[in-house]
Amino acid sequence: MGEIARVSSLMEALQLATSLKEKGKYDLFRGQARDWRPLRTSLARLDENDREEAKNELRRFEGWVKGISALNEIASDVDATFAVAQHYGLPTNYMDFTTEPRIAAFFAAFEPPTDLGDKEFSCIICVNTQLFADFSSQMASVRPKWVEPRRVNVDIAELWRIQAQSGVFLFLPYFNFEDAYEFDRIYFPAYRGQPCVPKDDVYPRQKSDLEILLEQYFMKRRMRDIGEIFRPEPEGVVTIVMVDGFEEGIDKECFGKEGLPIHESWKKANLIAWQKPKPEKWSEYSKAPKVDIVLPTLRDPVQALSHLAGTLIDKLKKQPDLRNGPVIWRCNGVALIEESLTLFWDGSRRWPYNTEDIAFGLALTAVFAALSSRTSHSITYSHIAEELLYQCLGPIIEVEITMEDDSYTRGYARQSDLARAVREDFPQYLKNKWRPKITKIQHRLQVANVPSRVFDFGRLSHVFVQQIAPTQVVLRGENSGKARLYNIARAAKLGLP
Repeated sequence: MGEIARVSSLMEALQLATSLKEKGKYDLFRGQARDWRPLRTSLARLDENDREEAKNELRRFEGWVKGISALNEIASDVDATFAVAQHYGLPTNYMDFTTEPRIAAFFAAFEPPTDLGDKEFSCIICVNTQLFADFSSQMASVRPKWVEPRRVNVDIAELWRIQAQSGVFLFLPYFNFEDAYEFDRIYFPAYRGQPCVPKDDVYPRQKSDLEILLEQYFMKRRMRDIGEIFRPEPEGVVTIVMVDGFEEGIDKECFGKEGLPIHESWKKANLIAWQKPKPEKWSEYSKAPKVDIVLPTLRDPVQALSHLAGTLIDKLKKQPDLRNGPVIWRCNGVALIEESLTLFWDGSRRWPYNTEDIAFGLALTAVFAALSSRTSHSITYSHIAEELLYQCLGPIIEVEITMEDDSYTRGYARQSDLARAVREDFPQYLKNKWRPKITKIQHRLQVANVPSRVFDFGRLSHVFVQQIAPTQVVLRGENSGKARLYNIARAAKLGLP
């Protein structure tokens, strides 16, 4: 069929698509600012060399998913794995569709190409799943080797972006599929006004646990790309010396025959609540409750931090349901503060930290972000950030935390607080000659970097959520391309950078 109708506006196209859905004629929709023909998947649009590299990237991604214990359910489902990859920009043979015409209309108008001409037409593609399946089955009956295109429904509780977009997929493993099956389209003049759905309700600002984990993969991908750029010449002009980590995460020269065993507080039976958060469905960000942060004067950051933490403790205790979903944090429109609060809140609220810890973490996030927003290059240059944090916490220490896939994050803690989080029996495992030498927190992190061996979990979790997690979100924001950690139980290593 190809063309359903040509209408005069985006709203008219949306009304027609909605009417056709209500009548049962179509059940899948896709909005496009330009009528790209033929419709091809992101993998099919690549040339041969890029396509092969994209396939290698997909293999790496699939291997990474299988290596992350928290992603076991996704790893066991090929469609789920590739749907996640597709939604995060990796080229695949899956094509994004939605069951909601209004979402299709959003994409038909959202960020149109800069060279989109005034006389060009945008479109909403409409698909009847049953007719599509019937065609595919007929082809399979006459072509035994036909790889059957199909509709793919993926129900991943933690993939909020797919939920927000009412997303489904068509698996289209052919470059020229429209030569055989032409998709139906509603055409309308290219539109450059405001989309019909708030952007935050289509691209959720809030992050689920899965989406936080995915940031680790994309950080590793960037690290790998940088490694390729700086790879030494084959002649060996540059020599790279690889330094292996300590066996079992400790310098055995410093410890007795027992080494440094895992502390009782880290045993799996004690951390059941930290293994996986309770599944949570996406909710529209535009309908989230709003919380205004009123910053005290920052002339004395310590006092400001204490005052704000107290205010937030009262608010969270009076409104405990806030932790059940996203919150729109407002602080005089200062982007760095509001974005940092959102990251910290969504990352930490679902884990079993107590109210006081969450409140203090929010307070430090706000105060540190406020100070940083007033100081040029505070996020770029670590010595400036450290000067600002010193005003809030006193003597601090920077730590690097590595996750199970070797991605990492960095943050700061008050030296004395992190030292108190070290297990009380740490010295007794040291050899006699090392006990008087290894007394400061810096020394201990130099000889042991596995948190389950070095720290008492409960004490470390307080320091982590109050100080390390807040400082990392300010320094490693949404657009930094860096991973972040909010569940200290997932830390594989914790040491000095």
